[in-house]
Amino acid sequence: MSIYACITPVCRVHGMAVTTVEGIGSTRTRLHPVQERIAKFHGSQCGFCTPGIVMSMYALLKNCSEPSQRQIEDAFDGNLCRCTGYRPILDAFKTFSCPKGENCCRMKKEGGVIEMEGGMGDTETLSPLDPSQDLIFPPELMISCNDEMVVFRGERVTWYRPTGLSQLLELKQKHPEAKLVVGSTELSVELRFKNTHYPVVISPTQIPEMNRVTILEEGMLVGAAVPLSEVFEKCQELIETRGTHQTQVMSAIVEMLKKYGGQQIRNLACIGGNLVTASPIADMNPILLAARAQLNIASADKGHRVLHLEQSFFSAYRKVALEPDEVLISVLIPWMKPDEYFNAYKQARRRDDDISIVSSACWMKIRAESTGNNLIEVDRVIVCLLCCCCCCCCIC
Repeated sequence: MSIYACITPVCRVHGMAVTTVEGIGSTRTRLHPVQERIAKFHGSQCGFCTPGIVMSMYALLKNCSEPSQRQIEDAFDGNLCRCTGYRPILDAFKTFSCPKGENCCRMKKEGGVIEMEGGMGDTETLSPLDPSQDLIFPPELMISCNDEMVVFRGERVTWYRPTGLSQLLELKQKHPEAKLVVGSTELSVELRFKNTHYPVVISPTQIPEMNRVTILEEGMLVGAAVPLSEVFEKCQELIETRGTHQTQVMSAIVEMLKKYGGQQIRNLACIGGNLVTASPIADMNPILLAARAQLNIASADKGHRVLHLEQSFFSAYRKVALEPDEVLISVLIPWMKPDEYFNAYKQARRRDDDISIVSSACWMKIRAESTGNNLIEVDRVIVCLLCCCCCCCCIC
């Protein structure tokens, strides 16, 4: 997956394979087909954003060798380009995709190369994409075991990465002031712009209970550390298999996440971070509030407890109803019943990669429907409204 290097602590990628733009090809050896096509289609001017754009496309092709044109466009919603413009970039990368596949009228394969009409109308000779020539995942990482807790000690900060829930709760009990970090999307802002200092940082990315999605009879149980991109994919899968009415909340999540940051942010950010940071611009919070989500919270002393999100979880601005030694483990998002309806909205200055001016969600339960005058009798309504300065939840 593609992530932002500028907000990713090096401790977080311990035991992981990291590939940069220098690793996939260069002019001194051989250009990767992604690098070659962006150059031949004039998709780079100043070059400042080009490495990130190349790696976004490389990550997409590693996960999907034949992406659709829509997938290609979505892969770049987190890459900003100010001088080249997106048209030549998209023209270059859409050569990896065609609705007609190998029968594309613009594509001819001869002698191991591809001849294709470029965006400017010229014919370019392009090297074919051969996944067998790409870097493989290091075998030593595939067989390595992450059962032991990792600790990094610096002059000012100690970083813990526990591997079990009991380890995590014991650490939080010992260091109640510790900061739990998953994607670092909030931490990086606090360190850089607010001069915040956390002597102890705990990363729960190896806790099984916090990093899986489980389908239950009551709804979808999402681990607090599950990346939003994984939540997005699981919601799409459930919509296809369970129908649209029961999964109305999942449909709202999918539509909201399409406008939530960029793909690189969604690969890092998690649902628990949205809730615990209590940010007034966290777009997932109105949905979870209106959906009456249930929070599974745990501590070493008190054990597990369940808290309904609408029951004063957000106690004040940037404050939540968690004790210093407590940890949010998972979130249960319930199915919609036949007499329940749900929808959510977001308004921002632009469609992609922008914070909300205002976002809202509404859950409604219908008691009965009048046949005489087409009036609907409403039993209960929950409306949650979030803007850049406050959050409001109305239940009636």
